Amino acid sequence: MTTATATLIIGLGAYRRVGKDTFGNFLIEACRERDPNFAIGKRSFAYKLKQVCHDLYGWAGLREPEFYETREGERYREVVLPEIGKSPRQIWIDMGTKAVRQHVYEPTWLDYLLSAIGIGRNRGCNGRFVLLARRGKTRPRWDVL
Repeated sequence: MTTATATLIIGLGAYRRVGKDTFGNFLIEACRERDPNFAIGKRSFAYKLKQVCHDLYGWAGLREPEFYETREGERYREVVLPEIGKSPRQIWIDMGTKAVRQHVYEPTWLDYLLSAIGIGRNRGCNGRFVLLARRGKTRPRWDVL
C-alpha cells in the first residue's frame, strides 16, 4: 500500500524584525513533536538574492547570507558599506525589488525558490518565508533546518 505525499507551503509575509523566523522555528518544532517522521524545512525567499548580491558585492565587504543570520552578523545588516554607500539590507532591497521584481519579472525570487526545491512555478503563494512539509519517513531534497 502506498501513501500519497502532499507538500504544504506556508508563506509568511510581514515587516522586518516582527518574528517570522521565530514563528517558523516554533512551527517546525511543533510539527516534529507531533510526528517525528514529519519532514519539514524552512527557506527564505531572499536567500538566492542574498547569494547573488554577495557574489556581486563581496569585494565591497558584503558578507555571505548566513553571516547576517547570526547574532554577530545581525547588527551589520544596517551598517553602510563605504565602497557602495548602502547597507546590506538596502542592497538586497534595491537589487531584489527595484532591479529585478519591478523591472524584469515580479515573481522571480518566489519562482526560483519553488523551482529549486522541486515544487515548480508560483502557485499563488506570496510570503517572505516558506515552510515546506511532507509526510513520510524520508527527508526532502531541500535543506532542513
